[in-house]
Amino acid sequence: MRTDFVFYYFAPLVSFWFSVVYFTLGMGQGNLNATFVIRKVAMPYTLTTTFIKISGFLEFIFLLKLFLGLSWPVEE
Repeated sequence: MRTDFVFYYFAPLVSFWFSVVYFTLGMGQGNLNATFVIRKVAMPYTLTTTFIKISGFLEFIFLLKLFLGLSWPVEE
């Protein structure tokens, strides 16, 4: 059908962030302690930002062009 798959990014994006929030809030006991919750939120923030900002990391993960012949702009 010659459809550009960039238009289908919304479902994986929502699923990724749902998973991040679900596992962040689900780990550990002590959600009544504000410092614990702030540390708990800062950890996925740091990991996700590092994951996105490291040059070449997403290109390594998404080897779609090599395996599937797709070209997916990482900036999206």
